[in-house]
This record gives sequence, C-alpha cells and structure tokens, in this order.
Amino acid sequence: MTRADRLAGSYAQMLRRPWSRSLMLLGLVAKLPMAMVSLALVLSVNAVHGRELAGWSAAVLALALAVTGPARGRWVDRSGPRTAMSVLGLAQAAALLGLWASLAEAPTAVVLLCAALTGALTAPGTSVLRSLWSMRAPSSSFGHAAQAWESVTLDVVFILGPAAVAAVAGWTAPRHALLVVAVLGATTSVLLARVAGAHWRIPVRPAAPHPLPLRLLPVVALAGGSVGAITTAEMAAVGVAAEAGREAQAGLLVALLSAGSILGGLVYGRTDPPGSRIAHIHAAAAVWVLGCLLGAWRGGLVWSAVALTVAGLGLAIVITAQYGLAAARAPESRRTEVYSWMATAGQIGAAVGAAGSGYLDGRQSFLLSAALMAVASVLAAVSGMPRPRRVLASRRSPG
Repeated sequence: MTRADRLAGSYAQMLRRPWSRSLMLLGLVAKLPMAMVSLALVLSVNAVHGRELAGWSAAVLALALAVTGPARGRWVDRSGPRTAMSVLGLAQAAALLGLWASLAEAPTAVVLLCAALTGALTAPGTSVLRSLWSMRAPSSSFGHAAQAWESVTLDVVFILGPAAVAAVAGWTAPRHALLVVAVLGATTSVLLARVAGAHWRIPVRPAAPHPLPLRLLPVVALAGGSVGAITTAEMAAVGVAAEAGREAQAGLLVALLSAGSILGGLVYGRTDPPGSRIAHIHAAAAVWVLGCLLGAWRGGLVWSAVALTVAGLGLAIVITAQYGLAAARAPESRRTEVYSWMATAGQIGAAVGAAGSGYLDGRQSFLLSAALMAVASVLAAVSGMPRPRRVLASRRSPG
C-alpha cells in the first residue's frame, strides 16, 4: 500500500468534507440512546418496583431488540431510512414517555409491555450509519476509516452513556433518565433519518423474499462469537474485582478494555494495513486471545487491567473487519438487514457469554472469552472458503 493510499483512507479525508464531519458527530450522538436505554430502564423500574421486575424488564427489552432487529433493518432497505428511522424513533419515544409518566402506578404487565415496545421500536441507527458510509465513502476513498470510526464510537458511547444516566439519576430521580433517553432518541433518529434520506444512493426496491445467502451465515455467526467474547471479558472484570474485594474497580477495568479498543480502532482506521479483512480478524483475534490468556494466567487487579487493555487493542479491529466482510458479501439492497442480523447475533452471543460466565470465576471467564474469540476467528476463515461447485452427475442411457 502506497503512502497516497494510506492518506486516502485517513481521518483527514473525512474531516475535510463538511457532510462527513457532520455525520461523524451525528453518528456519535445518535448512538448515545442505545448505550443509555437499558440502564435507564433498570434504574427507573428498580427504584419503584424493585430489583426483580427491573431484571425482567431488561431481559424483555433485550429479547425484543434481538428478535425484531432483522425486520427493522429490512424495513430500512425496503422503504428507505427517512420513513423507517423517523417512525421508529418517535414510536420508541412514545413508549418511553408512557412508562415515564405512569411508572408509579403501572402494573407489572404495563411495565413489561413498555420494555418490549422500547426494544422492538429501536431505530437501527448503527446499521444505517454503516450502510450510509458504505454508499458515500467507498473503499477507494476513506470508507475504511469511516467504518473504523463507527467501531470506535461504540466504545465511546458505552462509556459516556451509562455515565450520563447515572448523573441524571443522581441529580434528579431515576425515572427522569427515561425522559432524557426518549427526547434524545427521537431527536437523533429524526435528524439521522433526514441526513440518511438525503444521501441514500441505493435505489429503494422491495427486499427479496428469500432467506439470506448461505455465504453470509459465517459472518453473522462471527458477530455473535465476538460480542460473546466481549461480554465474557466484562464478566471476567467483574469477577476479578469481586474476588479482590474491590467491586467498585470493575468499572475501571471495563473502561480500560474500551480504552484499548478506542486506541486500536483509531490506529487501524488511520493505517488500513495490507492483507484481507479475514487476515485482519485473525491478527486482532490473536491479540485478544493473548490478553485474555494473560488475565487467566496471573489474575489479580493489576494483571487483569493489563490483560484487558491488551485485549482491547484488537476489539475494534475485529468489529470493523467483520462489518467489512458483510459489506463485501451482502447484496446492496439488503445491507442494512444483514447488519441488523449481525446485531441480533451479537445479542445472542452476549447472552451466551453472560450465562456461561455466571458459573465461572474471573480467571476462568478470561479463558471462555479467549475461546469465543478463537471461534470467531475460525468462522472468519470459513467465510472466506470458496463455495463448492455443483457438479451435475452424468446420466447413463438405459440398457
């Protein structure tokens, strides 16, 4: 890769264009509600109805989000983002505002219904942003840097979002966090719908009725494995902190994981190293596994902090490269739907990782995280295998 190629894929190219600068900022803010809604729901319901219903509300929210994700992505591909994003953003805000207004008197069924509607009506902002960057910034320009930026901002919002919810809950009342999420979510969804609708270059046409191509299944499963590894590493941080009697330090350990991911993602987007996306996944997954093995080997807060920082260096690279694989293999008319399938697989992977870690201590959770990322690396290799050719058997003439 020449120096000119590197410069063409750098963040400098993004910052030189007014539309991409605006999209970078809007994309960051538009992801905040996604990082805030679950914690806002749990804190609000817990303050009024107790921990049990709060846990069920979070579970219903996550389940509705995962089950309906592909349908919401398909809607965007079929009708365009202007309508889908606006309707979903406003409808989700209505569900959150309804819960905010009636939380004190709401029966259990109403709370769970509002949680389900909140998940089912989530606007697929992250998928739309990745599709939009693919259209507006092809690989010959600064598309790689844009996709890396999307991965980096995910880490940023999952630091800022929960902190914002905690601040609102601490300064006012927990239920007012629902109001903030509703207003912010509706505003950013409508703004993103307007921006995406103006730049959406794929001709809007009905989505194909047949299932996704088989060649995409390993890529979708890869997303599940990588997100499962992330969740398991976070559970390892919680376990290590609890074993040391320093539960409050778990948040710092997870923040170090995010910090490593932000650094690795920014460098990856700036340089776009040679090799295929599959090779990038293999290399980044190896870094992740190395970090997790270090945490499993030594344990303790200090070594776990080092291990999570090292593992994080490969995280955004894996996420960016797997979406690059999906973009290369998905039909343009169904790209947002494919991204949504990957998000659903991620939800499933997170559930599997969290459930498995519940039976393990901190060091064992590190090992499980390494294993899940190794599986993701294998799935990346499978996705690159050539498709078998169909060979027609010769027919023998009778007699």
